[in-house]
Amino acid sequence: MDSEVSKKLRIQTKQIIELFEDRVKALQKCKDLLQMFRNVDLGECLENARKLIGEGEWIAVAIDGSMDYDEHLDLLLFYVYATGYKCPLYVRRDRVSVDVRGAVRDMELSASAAIPLWVEDLLNVSRGLSVSFEYEVRRIAEAIPISIMTMAELFLALKSIENPAVKLLLLDRPLSGTYPSLLKSSRIILSSRDSVLTSIETTKGKVSLTDIWIASILGPGCFYVPPRRPYSEFALIKVLLEKRELSREEACTILNVNAVRLEKILKHIRLREEAFKSKIIDEFGNTIRLRDEAFGYWDRVYETSMKISNRIFKGVDYPLRIGESWLTSHDINLLNLFLLYELLRRALANRTILIGIAKDTEASEIVRSLIPFMYFKGLIKIEQPTPSIRNNRRFLSLLSSLNCEIVKTPWRTPHYDSCFATISFSKIEGFKPARKVVSREALFVRVSFQLKSLEIDETVRSMVFTYDRPFDPMFDRLGDPLNLKDDGSTITIRPVFEGQERSLLDDLILYLLSLMDNPEILEAYGYNQLLYLADKAAKVEVEFMKSSLRTIAELELAPLASRRRLFTFRSYRELRRILEVSRKLGS
Repeated sequence: MDSEVSKKLRIQTKQIIELFEDRVKALQKCKDLLQMFRNVDLGECLENARKLIGEGEWIAVAIDGSMDYDEHLDLLLFYVYATGYKCPLYVRRDRVSVDVRGAVRDMELSASAAIPLWVEDLLNVSRGLSVSFEYEVRRIAEAIPISIMTMAELFLALKSIENPAVKLLLLDRPLSGTYPSLLKSSRIILSSRDSVLTSIETTKGKVSLTDIWIASILGPGCFYVPPRRPYSEFALIKVLLEKRELSREEACTILNVNAVRLEKILKHIRLREEAFKSKIIDEFGNTIRLRDEAFGYWDRVYETSMKISNRIFKGVDYPLRIGESWLTSHDINLLNLFLLYELLRRALANRTILIGIAKDTEASEIVRSLIPFMYFKGLIKIEQPTPSIRNNRRFLSLLSSLNCEIVKTPWRTPHYDSCFATISFSKIEGFKPARKVVSREALFVRVSFQLKSLEIDETVRSMVFTYDRPFDPMFDRLGDPLNLKDDGSTITIRPVFEGQERSLLDDLILYLLSLMDNPEILEAYGYNQLLYLADKAAKVEVEFMKSSLRTIAELELAPLASRRRLFTFRSYRELRRILEVSRKLGS
């Protein structure tokens, strides 16, 4: 039997290797795709740094977090820690330098939380999810510290950006990848029409469901909102926030819709008013006016976000219970959405370069939608079929390595709109939504990059990573209209894409990143020294929290367990594991 299995395995492995070799050979012929790789000119980068950052001594900051959880009897213990490292960033008349060897931990940038929770109360903090099996308990239990860790990182990022000397801020998470899950939580809360956040008092009054609905898309109101569905009503509210009132003709012109479509948009707003039991707009004949109550929406939701953040990381009260109600994981994610919006706003206002770096992703939009888009725009000529290597990282790594004599490091791809992740292309149907909805354009911009190659063998290269950053109207522009087919109708979007004109901002970012790796440490080779240090520090702190705080919780729990006979609360799997370990030790 073993011989037969090994024989089959050899044959199958050989077939898989041959398949991979065929893909590599096909990729070698795709010379037209090399136009995707862009290098930087050091002289231009120096000039860009002096223009965009300014001459002087500045600060680069990187923030990362870690989390874990324990279970003792039926008590869950969540551990979260986030911290930041900083180093000098010099912009001189003749050079730019980043002193990563002089990196130090910024002790003012730290946020920690150790939160106990009975397994019995998981449903309270994970509303909308069912728990029937042990693996579901683990899945939900992991979601809670992940949400709190995200809050810790965003909380520290906002704190760091208060320092005007911070000109480069790095997060160890993709901004465009974090955003959808937070937005999903806002939809869940709005569909349930229930949140403990509406009971919290602020200096501008209590948060309403209407506030949450408006803020979930508009944020502080300074970002571009596409006037297409499903964002049309928010685009209308954004204009009303700026002008207070519009005639119907003005609204049609601004939204580029006819009177019938405008009426549908207004009908949708009326349905929201009915659902939330709160008026948003008034209609006086031909005039549409935003009600006064709507204008303070952002002050209320952001103040609530900071109040809960301080409660979790600085307060002494139990953070997941507010009065008799529970703060759910969706509530925390909703607050994270507001913190993220505020971070984007401040980064743009303070002219701080904000970057979120993604290490290992399974994103596939480059082959699936970006290359067809570039061909559609006439930017590349595809003479050979694109090999079926879908993953962005693997595709670019192979293409770069196979053409090492032509493609030099550091390189980057053209920047492109994060909405391409929700678009697909087929020769029959053309461009269409890859999922039900095409995500919002002109919010995040993505770039893939590779920093280093070995001098003795240029085919050996560092990992390909992706960074994203906020859409910046100073450097980015909306793309030309692109029509997508969707269930018989047509959606028009304007995705951001870097064409022939170079992005000064992304050239500078690539240059700064190329100065910030550490070739002496394999994990930081071609990556980022500051993020590497922040990651290690956060993991060490979480391990220390587990080893020290677990004992405290167990000491508090032991008298209760003895008095109430809680030993039988253990799951069968846990009991069996404990007995198996004791038998091994005994033998």
